[in-house]
Amino acid sequence: MGPYGTYTAPNQDSQFSVGTTLQLIQTGPIANGSVLPAGTFANWQWGSIVPEYFVLSNSITFVASACTVNTTAITVTLPTIGATALPSKDTTTGSTPFNIQLTCPSGSTSQLSIMFTASSGLAAGYTNVLKSTGGATGVGVELLDGNSNSVVFNNTTVVGATPSGALSIPYTARYHAILNAVTAGSVAAKATFTLTYQ
Repeated sequence: MGPYGTYTAPNQDSQFSVGTTLQLIQTGPIANGSVLPAGTFANWQWGSIVPEYFVLSNSITFVASACTVNTTAITVTLPTIGATALPSKDTTTGSTPFNIQLTCPSGSTSQLSIMFTASSGLAAGYTNVLKSTGGATGVGVELLDGNSNSVVFNNTTVVGATPSGALSIPYTARYHAILNAVTAGSVAAKATFTLTYQ
């Protein structure tokens, strides 16, 4: 900062008011957990005089930004099947794949975990089958992750490190018989997913 170009200071003590704004500019990748330490980081010099120092009173820790979910409400349509396609308890059919699509910020990496909760409730005696709110009886909806493992609701699982850019997390929904006899009707279920970062 230069001196006041059109101001001549009198031969006595003078007071100046200088408005100052600190702006951080990213010039490269910022690792999650990086710290900008407290202390003097700049000064205003007027000739040989330094009338003002700029001091950061507290350190700043940079935390990785959360990913953005591209579609927060995902509709999954299961195929129409006959009741005989589920002949006994714990048989499954009618798989439909879907993906949770995310966009993650560049310049930082964090560990991503996900937890599903059963918004429509769980089928009696199950931790991995959503209760159906439709007219069909003896059937629920099961979710599988990308490794074909059944999703346990209210249980957090690690997805992996977030990339810079697009991230697609694959899942599959399917019918799951919860009784030995399934009656015809509609099947509907709802789940909510929560993403956490470390």
